[in-house]
Amino acid sequence: MYFAGAKRFIGSGAVPALGAILLAGVAVAYAGSEDLITYSDLTNNISLILPQETAIDPLEHHTYWRETGRNKTLYGIEAKYEAIYNEMPAMISELPTMYLYVIPYGSEEALQSDFSSWIEDEKFTSGDWELLDVGVNSFSYKTGVTNASDLFMTYSTEADTLHYITQIDNLLTVVNLYRGGGQYNKGNVFAYEEYVSDYEPTLEVMEGAANYIREAIDFFLDDITPIGPPAEYDYYLTSSDYNLDLESFHQLPQNGSISFDIYLDDTSEIGTILDTSGIKEAPSGSISLGINENAILDYNFYAPESNSDCRDSSGWHHIYTDESVDLYEWTNVRIEFGEELGMKIYINEELSGECGVYEGRSEETIYLGDYPEDIIEESFVGYIKNLQTEFSVNESGQAIDEINALKIFEDVSVGDEYAEAIAYLKDNGVIGGYSDSTFRPDQGVNRVETLKILLTGFNYEITGEKGSSDFTDVDYESWYAPYVEAAFDWGYISGYGDGTFKPGQPVNRVEFLKILTKSYGLDLTDYPVTSLYADTELTAWYAPYVQYAKDYALFDIGENFYPANPMTRGEVAEVMYRLLNTNSQ
Repeated sequence: MYFAGAKRFIGSGAVPALGAILLAGVAVAYAGSEDLITYSDLTNNISLILPQETAIDPLEHHTYWRETGRNKTLYGIEAKYEAIYNEMPAMISELPTMYLYVIPYGSEEALQSDFSSWIEDEKFTSGDWELLDVGVNSFSYKTGVTNASDLFMTYSTEADTLHYITQIDNLLTVVNLYRGGGQYNKGNVFAYEEYVSDYEPTLEVMEGAANYIREAIDFFLDDITPIGPPAEYDYYLTSSDYNLDLESFHQLPQNGSISFDIYLDDTSEIGTILDTSGIKEAPSGSISLGINENAILDYNFYAPESNSDCRDSSGWHHIYTDESVDLYEWTNVRIEFGEELGMKIYINEELSGECGVYEGRSEETIYLGDYPEDIIEESFVGYIKNLQTEFSVNESGQAIDEINALKIFEDVSVGDEYAEAIAYLKDNGVIGGYSDSTFRPDQGVNRVETLKILLTGFNYEITGEKGSSDFTDVDYESWYAPYVEAAFDWGYISGYGDGTFKPGQPVNRVEFLKILTKSYGLDLTDYPVTSLYADTELTAWYAPYVQYAKDYALFDIGENFYPANPMTRGEVAEVMYRLLNTNSQ
């Protein structure tokens, strides 16, 4: 079981006293009250129940909080925190101050009676106090400059104040925000005025502190009655072995996003929310999303060929949300992935984490909950609704997945020149692309690249054993050496008069035709040369190879053949494909 805010929960140590809380009319629940959180429960666990300063969310211009004290009072526990002004961290007065306290009532009924009466208080009906929001178990309000702004307490303030009140079972929790007097700083004062006037984000911070207290009490004392499940939901992940194939209900993009609302309650447990591979060996593009004991979301993307600031040594990339998911309320989560969007996670439409991984997701299905038959059952337990998927589109509005479906390589699509030939050779394992998934059809090929393509395409068995060649410029420990050895021993290449092979030299059209036809098993020694191109002599050594290419339309050319033109990767694929299909008919 986990609770929001737990990532900074445990803390202890002596703190200075604030003084007793002076109030009347509250029957405190002392030790011995059945099924109630007691005064002793609170005071004995004060270091665990009240938030550490690092657990309170930041304000816009006051990122950090400084605890000025926590204390056991006559009626419960309390703490004060000052918000440190970013522009002047050394300021020690006139700062926004959060003052919170928890009081145990003698019964739930007594607290509920008081709680109902407060909302009807004449201060609200008269306009002295402004009621902002009323929920089932909470309400919030703000006041003008007054020392009588709190339900019970009095303190000096030089500005309007904000208040968040909540009750669960027999516990009253009050969170107040005010600004006292002292060292004047214009920026600090204006910032505080903004917090009060634009109060919704400020109340979220205050509510977060109250939730922290409630969840801490629930976690450590475990006596609070659960609020219960949400009224409506689409999926209830009931146990660690829960899994659901989302492809049965949703179209899952490879480039796009998945969003859903998540609800955590007292029964929720940590684990996996979305998964494509479990703990088995993952294909590139696998994703997973989990939630840990601190209610932090952990989004993972497997892309071993990509480098990023969030990559680990195994090729997984990880990002984490910068805040916890709250209990007892719906939270919207969206993860993005793909070539256009990159790797991002949003909480309630606000970016909460990102990493520079721009790859599409794998074609594997996505499971809600645990990967089926995983060795470790680790589905999270909780509620999901409004699960939706969205496909990324380009500037023209076309889905990236639709575009990619037409791609053979990143730079070769169906309909492109040489596309049919490249697809055929790729599907048959003759050619592959580069690490960036491109084929580069317009790039030239050298002599050793040509040998590998042809010998692989014609299903030669390359043993790697040392042959009889002895070229002075061939590295016989290199990847290409076995192909040079095999081609030399079979008589497909001979090298140059100076004892070199020139492995990196580009291959021109006639050189390619000679190696192509020889390695394919064609003997063109006596092939009749009858009609060539305007720039090809009938007596040239390469005339039979050009004649064969012309007779079987291996090239698409006009009056000239341009025998010295270097071959490109696309042309190699096209000519080889035509040769294979010509002789298979």
